[in-house]
Amino acid sequence: MRERYTTYERKFVTLRERYATFEREFLTLRERYATFEREFVTLRERYATFEREFVTLRGRYATLGLEFVTLRERYATLGVEFVTLRGRYATFEREFLTLRERYVTFEREFVTLRERYATFI
Repeated sequence: MRERYTTYERKFVTLRERYATFEREFLTLRERYATFEREFVTLRERYATFEREFVTLRGRYATLGLEFVTLRERYATLGVEFVTLRGRYATFEREFLTLRERYVTFEREFVTLRERYATFI
């Protein structure tokens, strides 16, 4: 009887440690998401600024091909940065879904352990 209690107690401690690890990972992921969100807002602001500059320059210097080419290169660079950020968001989303699945598994195991503990008592 004492051995079963000790076994359940060890399992509970292990489960509690796994939950703490999950919680740390979740907080890290939430911080990474906040960073991503700030970077996305900054990128969107930079894009809006670029768009305003582009419209102004197109009106003033429509005949100057060199400046147009430069702006087109900046636009391409911004597009690459946006695609990169979109890829990072997709990675974040996959990690979040994996973490959520791990939490559901943990929750099931915790309920099972609690039921076993209740049966034991």
